[in-house]
Amino acid sequence: MTTKEKIEVIRAYDNGEDIEYTNIDSVVDEFWGKLLSPEFDFSRFKYRVKGKDAFNPSLDVKGSDDNG
Repeated sequence: MTTKEKIEVIRAYDNGEDIEYTNIDSVVDEFWGKLLSPEFDFSRFKYRVKGKDAFNPSLDVKGSDDNG
């Protein structure tokens, strides 16, 4: 995480937003837990504002003209 990202996460926590974290060495990128206490350890964990960086697949159901 960059310093800017770290500051953003801490400010969001101070503003009452939900923060999620995951182990830096995690092989499963989709596993994020809710931060329950403000014990930030940037050497072991990555943090994000809940929903902001979460994986949100885009489902385009309108179709495309690639069918031939």
